[in-house]
Amino acid sequence: MKEYLIHHSLTKIILAALGAAVTLLAPAPALANNSWVRGGNWADNGDNFQDGVIYPAGITSSTTTTQAAAMADTIASYDKGVGINFVRIGINPATVSGNWSVVKAYVNELIADGMDVDLACWDGSDKDGIINNFSAWQSMWQTVDGVYSGNSHVFYEAFNEPHGYTAANLLNNVYAPFLSFISKSDDHLILDGTGYADDVTAVGADSRFNGCQLGLHIYPTWGQYTTEAGWKTALATHVGSYASRTIVTEMGAPSLSGLDYDVSSGNVDVCFIRGICQECRTLLVGLVYWPAHRANDGFVLFNTPGGGVTNPSLLNQLQYGWNFFTTAAVWGVCDFNVIGKTDYSLYRPSNDGWYVYPSVNPVQYGASTDIAVPADYNGTGQAQRAVWRPSTGDWYVYPSLNPAHWGASGDIPVPADYVGTGQAQLAVWRPSNGTWYINGGSTVQWGTNGDIPVPGYYNGDGRVDYAVYRPSNNKWYIYGQAAVQFGTAGDIPVPGDYTGSGKTQIAMFRPSNATWYIYGVGSTQVGQNGDVPVPGDYTGSGITQMATWRPSNDNWYVNGVSQLSWGTTGDVPLPLPYAIRHYCLGYTN
Repeated sequence: MKEYLIHHSLTKIILAALGAAVTLLAPAPALANNSWVRGGNWADNGDNFQDGVIYPAGITSSTTTTQAAAMADTIASYDKGVGINFVRIGINPATVSGNWSVVKAYVNELIADGMDVDLACWDGSDKDGIINNFSAWQSMWQTVDGVYSGNSHVFYEAFNEPHGYTAANLLNNVYAPFLSFISKSDDHLILDGTGYADDVTAVGADSRFNGCQLGLHIYPTWGQYTTEAGWKTALATHVGSYASRTIVTEMGAPSLSGLDYDVSSGNVDVCFIRGICQECRTLLVGLVYWPAHRANDGFVLFNTPGGGVTNPSLLNQLQYGWNFFTTAAVWGVCDFNVIGKTDYSLYRPSNDGWYVYPSVNPVQYGASTDIAVPADYNGTGQAQRAVWRPSTGDWYVYPSLNPAHWGASGDIPVPADYVGTGQAQLAVWRPSNGTWYINGGSTVQWGTNGDIPVPGYYNGDGRVDYAVYRPSNNKWYIYGQAAVQFGTAGDIPVPGDYTGSGKTQIAMFRPSNATWYIYGVGSTQVGQNGDVPVPGDYTGSGITQMATWRPSNDNWYVNGVSQLSWGTTGDVPLPLPYAIRHYCLGYTN
C-alpha cells in the first residue's frame, strides 16, 4: 500500500475536524472562458512518466541554466510563430528537487518571451494514476508555489491523468488538500478530470473547486468515431456544462503519416482532429496539443526541438480550434502589447517614431514619407509595426530591413486577412482600376475611382471582405452583398463590431455634430468637430468602442472610458485605417 494512503487517511481526519473550513475558502474569480489558451506540450523525449528528472526536449542532465534559457527562446520562437501562447511542461518531485534551477531558467525565459506556462505534475514510471509519495508531491508544489504563487503567467496542474482514484477519493484526498496548501489563486489551478482526465463533469460539479480550471484529455483511440459529428458529441459530453472552465490539455493525432486534415474523410484520425478542433472553437475551450516538441513521437507538431511544422494541414485545423480565422478581432490592428485591446498608438513622421502607450520611448521605424500600416502579419495576435513606401511599393515589417514588394505608386495599402489564415496579407487597392491585389490571395475588381476602401468582416465567415464606400452617392458596396445607402456628405466611415456580434457593422462619424451612426443600431454623440475618429476595442470586451483623438489637445476620448493625453501635433493616430484617414482627413502617412 502506497504512502499516500496513510497520509490521505490522516488528511481526511484533519478535514473532518476542520469541517467546512476547507470548503468555505473563497475561490478567485474564474476567467470568462479559456478560448485564449492556444497551447502545445513541451515533453521529455523519452516519456514524462519518469521516476527521475523530466527533461523537456532539448534539455539534458548537463544543460546549464544559460543553455536552458536559450532552448526556451527557441521553443518560444517556433511556438509563437504558429500562434501558440501556452506551454505545458511536465514536472515531478525529482525534477523540482534535483533540477530546480534549470527548470526555473526555462520557465522564466518562456515567460519573458511572452508565453504562459502550465506546470503539470506527472505520475512515475508505473503509470498507475496514483501519487506515489504524497509528502514529496506536497513538498514539490510548495517549492513551486514559493516561487510562482504571484506570477499570473504560471498555472499549476495538480496531477496528470489521475485514473487510479475513484472520483470521491480524487476530490476529497487529492484536490481538497492541494487547494489547502497552495496559495496560488484558484483560477490558475488546473484540476484534471476523472479517469485519464477524460471527463471533467465530476470535478466541475464540486463547488469546492468552482474557481479552478478543468483539464481534459482526448485521443482518437478513445472513441474510434468515423464522423466529425461523433467527436464533437464526445467532447461536448465529457465537458458537460463546464466549457467556460475547461482546457483540453492533451489531444493529438498522427502528424507524420501524410494525412491531409484539411479534407473531410471517414478516417478516424482526420475526423478526430477536425471534429475536436471545431467543437473547441464552438465551446470556447482552451486547446493544448500533444506534443508540440518531443522527438520520436508520431504525433509531434514540430520537427523538434525548434524545427519546422511536420504537417501544415494539422496546424491549419489546430489554428481553427484556437479561434484563428475568426470574425473581427476588433483590436488586432493596433494591439502592439498583446493584451487583447486596442493600444493608444501614434506614428510620428517627424522622427519616424512609433509611440504606443504607456512607453515614452518610441520605436523608430520607417521614413518620413512612408505610410504606417500596422497589422498582425505573423498571426500571433500581436500587431507589427509596418510601413508601405509609396515611391517603390515596398513593405517593411518591423524589425526587418528587407522589404517585400507589393503594389505600385498611387495604390492604397489595405492589409488584412482576406484569405482566412489568421494573419494579415500584404494588399493594395488600386484607385485607377478599382482592383484589389492580395499577396497570396485573389485579384478582384471591386469599386471605382473615388471610392474609399473599407474592408471588414461583414459576413462573418472568418475572411475579410472587399468593401468600398462611395461618397458620391453615400452607398456601401460589400462584395457579395447588396449595396447599402448610409451616411451623408462629409461623413467619415468607421466600420467596426459595435455590437459584439463577430461581424463588422456599417458605421459613420459625422464631424459636424460629433455623432456616430451605427447601421441598424442607432446614434451616439462622442467627441467634437475637429476630432479624428479612432474606433477600437480599448477595453478588451470584444466590442468596438466609439473613440476620438483630438489634435488640439492630444487627448483620446473613448466612450465609457476616462480620457487620456497621448501624442502631439503632427502625429498620425493609428487605429483609423490609412485609407479612411487619407481620403477623409488628408493624412499622407
